[in-house]
Amino acid sequence: ASDLVIKSRSEIEEENLERCEFLHESLAFQAAYKDKQTEEQQKRTKEILAELRSLKESKIERAARINVKQFEIYEPLIKDMRKDRQGALHGSLIITLRRLTMLYMAMFVQRQQVFQMQVFMQLNFIALTYSVVLRPFEKAELNLLSIFNESIGLLASYFILTIQDYAYDPEQHYEIGYYIVYIF
Repeated sequence: ASDLVIKSRSEIEEENLERCEFLHESLAFQAAYKDKQTEEQQKRTKEILAELRSLKESKIERAARINVKQFEIYEPLIKDMRKDRQGALHGSLIITLRRLTMLYMAMFVQRQQVFQMQVFMQLNFIALTYSVVLRPFEKAELNLLSIFNESIGLLASYFILTIQDYAYDPEQHYEIGYYIVYIF
């Protein structure tokens, strides 16, 4: 959501800068050749300048209106997130990419359980690192809950990795599974 707002503002600022440069050049031209301009040319120059000013104001109004609409649409995605860190605002994107990766792994990489587990563990580790380093939430309790959640997920993935080992007999698999359930 923040990229859309920043992008639209930067585009508008760039357009305004180009228009201001044009305005500056036209004013310089007008000052240099004021004596040589006829009344009709001076009137046309003033009309162009008025058009540019109104166009600039309408673009700024439109940009402000779009930004408010976009913010209202995407505000739930950044609720309780720290707005002073741009990395924290990308949390929902990171979560979505993580879930899509896990969905892809579950659907299309079915025969390679070890690879699936490695990807799962790496994604958990990245999410844990993201939560610890960026502290994306405004409230300390939410940050601690996120860190705890990712730690438990990473710990569970290590236990699940031991179940993937084919050297254990089925009874040992059940025992390890019971340990996972008891711990978590």
